Amino acid sequence: MSKIINEKDVLKLFKEHEVALITGSFDVLHLGHLRFFSKTKSILKPSVKILTVILSDEEIKRRKGLNRPIFSQDERAEALSYVRTIDYVYKWKSSWEELRDFVLQMKPKYLAVVKGDSGIENKKSIIERAGGELIVIEKIDNFSSSNIIEKLGL
Repeated sequence: MSKIINEKDVLKLFKEHEVALITGSFDVLHLGHLRFFSKTKSILKPSVKILTVILSDEEIKRRKGLNRPIFSQDERAEALSYVRTIDYVYKWKSSWEELRDFVLQMKPKYLAVVKGDSGIENKKSIIERAGGELIVIEKIDNFSSSNIIEKLGL
C-alpha cells in the first residue's frame, strides 16, 4: 500500500489498525508541522498508524481566501508522503463539515491537534462521541503557513 491512500485503503486501515487522525491544510509545510507530526508519533504505541487527512483545494480557498492554496492537494499529499512520522495520507474531497461525519463513522482511536487550535473544543466533542481520545500537542515556536505566506507577500 502506498502512503497516499484511497477510500478503499482507508476503510482497510481502520479495520486492521488503531489509527491516530491528523487533519488540516498543510499548504506550506514548515518546521512546526514536522515537529507536530514527530511529537504525535513519539507518544503513541508503535502499532498505532497516523493518517493525515488533507483538505481539498476548494475547501482551503473557501476557508482561507482566494489566494490559497499555494500548493495543490496532490503536491501537498506528495510532500507529506515523504514525512517519516506520517504513515498514510488521504486526500479529502468533501467539505470540512463532512469530515466530522467521517470521524464519527471511522472511529479513530486518537485525534491529534496543536494546543491553541481554534476548533479544539469541537474536535474534542467529535472524537469523544466517536469513542476516541483527543491528543493535544504543545505548539513549539510560532510557525504558521498563513504567516509565511504573508511574509512572502503572496
